[in-house]
Order: sequence, then C-alpha cells, then structure tokens
Amino acid sequence: MADIMCTAPQRHFLNSVLRDDTVDTICYGGARGGGKTFVSASGMTLRRIEYPKTRGLMLRRTQSASDQNLKAEIDKVIDMLGIPYRAVKYKVNDRLFEFPNRSTIKLGYCKLDSDYQQYMGTEYTDICFEEGTQHPKTAWDLVGGSNRSNVRNCRPKRWMTANPGGIGHTWVLRDFIDPLSRLDGVLYIPSLIANNYAQLENDPGYTRRVLDVLPDWQRRQWRDGDWNAIAGAYFSMPSEMIRPTFDPSRSDNPENAIQIPYHAVWYGGVDFGSSAPFAVQWVAKWKDSNGKNHAHVVKELYRANLHLDEQAEHVNEIEELLREKSLLNAERVIYYGDPAIKKKIESVSTEAGATIRSTWALHKFYVLPAHTNARVPGWELMRYLIHRGILTVDPSCRALISEMRGAIYEGTKAGGAPTGEDIEQGSEVSDHQLDSLRYCLASTFRIGFSERDIDPYALRLVSTEDEELAA
Repeated sequence: MADIMCTAPQRHFLNSVLRDDTVDTICYGGARGGGKTFVSASGMTLRRIEYPKTRGLMLRRTQSASDQNLKAEIDKVIDMLGIPYRAVKYKVNDRLFEFPNRSTIKLGYCKLDSDYQQYMGTEYTDICFEEGTQHPKTAWDLVGGSNRSNVRNCRPKRWMTANPGGIGHTWVLRDFIDPLSRLDGVLYIPSLIANNYAQLENDPGYTRRVLDVLPDWQRRQWRDGDWNAIAGAYFSMPSEMIRPTFDPSRSDNPENAIQIPYHAVWYGGVDFGSSAPFAVQWVAKWKDSNGKNHAHVVKELYRANLHLDEQAEHVNEIEELLREKSLLNAERVIYYGDPAIKKKIESVSTEAGATIRSTWALHKFYVLPAHTNARVPGWELMRYLIHRGILTVDPSCRALISEMRGAIYEGTKAGGAPTGEDIEQGSEVSDHQLDSLRYCLASTFRIGFSERDIDPYALRLVSTEDEELAA
C-alpha cells in the first residue's frame, strides 16, 4: 500500500485518529488551505480499512457540497493508497462507499433540524463534521449520540474540520479552540496554509492573490487562522485583561496576579435562569493609592437546571470557599440581579416566597434589583472599563470570557454590517454571564461613569480661589 504524503499537522491528526486511544474528539483546522478535507478523508478511509464491518459518517452543510467535495477527496485517497480500481464501490443513490471488508463511509448533510434525525438511529464508529462552524451545536450533539462501536479494540472517534467564522464560530471556539473553556479530552490541531507545501507549490500566488487582499478580520481568519478575529466583534479584549487572582494559600502565584486589598468592596452580578444557565459573578472593587478604580472578576457560577434553593446553596458554598481562601474579607457581598427578580412568579416553585428574590432570601442569598436593565448603555460602560484598564477577569471565569469573545453586534451574525448598537441575541450567541456582569457594573459604577485621569501636579487639590488666581 502506498504512502500518503502529509504535513506535520496532518501527521499529528492521523496519528491521533489511528493510534492514540486517549483521544476521542478532535478539531483540525484554522486557516484556509491547510489540507483539512484531504486529511479528514484519509483518516476516515484508513479507519475503514483497518477495522472491518465498521461505519463512518462524513457530513457537510448541504448534500451537494458533500457529494462534490467529500467524494472527490475520498476517491483521491483511495487512488493514492493503490487500492485496485472498483475494489471500493460507490453507491450513488445511497451516497455510500462500500469496502471489500464490509466497512462503509456514508456521505451526508445537515442543513435543517429535521436532517439531523436521519442519522440518529444508526451506529457510526466514526463521525466527521466537515466545516464544523457551518453547523449549530445541536447538530454536533444530536448526531454525536450515534457515535458508538461494538467492534473489539476499535474505539469510536469523532472529529471536525473548521475555519474561524460562520454560524457555529462561538460554540466551536468555546468547546474546541479556547484552552480556557474547551472540554476535557478535546484535541485541537491548528493548521495554516504555510504548513501545506503542496498547495504553495501548485499555486504560489494564492496567499498574495486571494488572502492578503481581504478585509482585516477576514484575512486574520482565513490566512492566519485567528479565532479571535470575529466579524462585528463587540468587545476588544486586550491580553492583559485576563489576569489571575493572587491566592494567599499558594506560594507559586504568577507574576501578573492581582492582589485584592483588604479594603476592597465585594459585589455580585446575578442572571436568573432555570432551564437556561443560572449565572453569577463575584467582583472585587477598590481604588489604588493613585485613586484609580479597579474591578476584578474573581469567580463565576454557571449552571443550568437548578431549583431556586439549589441556586442559593451553590452561591453560599462558593462565598464560603472564597472566605476560606482569605480572598473574600468583606463582611458581605452585595448582589445585583435582573430587575425582574422582584416580580411574582408562577411557573417556578418558590416554597414560601412569592418572588425569585424572596425565595433566594430564605436561604440567606440576598439580591437587589439592578439599578437599570438598559442593555446598550450597560455594554458601553463595560467597554469603557475594559478600555481604561479598570476591568480584569480571572482566567477561571471561562463562561464569561467565552461570551465576551463571542459577542457580536446585532445584524453581523451572517457577516453583514451592524444593524444596531446592541449585542446579537440568539441560541448561538450566549449572554448570561455578560448580563450578570452588566447588572453588577451598572449598579456599582452607574451608567455614564467616567474615570478622572490622575493629575501629576495635583492641581485639583488647589482651592477654587487659587485656581482663579492661576487662571
């Protein structure tokens, strides 16, 4: 059998798919031209040859893209492997490759919600989503339920190829790319066109002709594989914004760790959720010796499907943990939440309380209604605090960081121009932690807050009479 010529990232991928039993889930990609589809087809084909009577499933967004792109790449791999002509049969109507050892590769598609259902009743040893960011997370989760294997010594594998951008950018970034938030056991293998010598040799002008002339955000996505380059990105997050909290119980704190002073006032932001995530953040706020404000997000809670009493218990447990670590020295934490928490509710069990707020209070979790629920002014305040270096976030607050990185202007979900000043809302753009932080900051700094620059000459300490004389 002939060898398959591969780049270094492609070899890493094939080794992970074929030989590494510690890896079950892989994301391969980044820039365009990195040889994603070819290596994905290679892995799927080699797995079918190695494990008889197993099924593989390769999906694209549309059937036409699956028929054209995936079939051509599998045909190429079969030819490169030196497999005799017609030893592997392709059934056009079924979109199915049949191997002599009775293994198969199904070429499918997922465009509508109903399309996912057709793959949920069949066992597939391997499932691949081509161009994963073109799919919603529901597709990955639903079809993933069919990723099983009854063949001895054959561990089921699931992988996707992906470029930055597309409707699934946010969830792919969160679950596969970002080391702060991706799931345990997930392997991300970045690939750039610079790794693909065959592509550069066949078309040496591709980068200059096609990629270099794109708009900045798209050039960073397609040429550089930059997952933080998002069309319509709402927040600009400098690297120095993500800083760990100084832990008195540790002797190996990082150099850039933020030490919270004893006199810091502690606040919390709360976004109620039942089936949706219940989101809470703990924020320490203080002024340094120069009078500059600081607001550091120390901890977060992000859990769905919790009853009101469970929510309060989790908050109390985390608050106690912060006290045990000597991080939280304040007598109390002042929590602010969605003003709707003071309304009467009927659909949620409230025990003896008539409102969400009063039910929490039964468990000594006291939440004040936020001073305002104005979204756009709240976002503007957060951006101002980021720009001025006032707001910092501990890297353990993964949900908040993920939401900040994935937030885009409304109307830019499909790559268009912004249609307003708010954040895009929808199932693929989460804002639970953003809302909780907005309630907290808007209530502590207040809308329209402006930091006064430090006066090196202390002129503001001069009396009004002296100021008039100086003028």
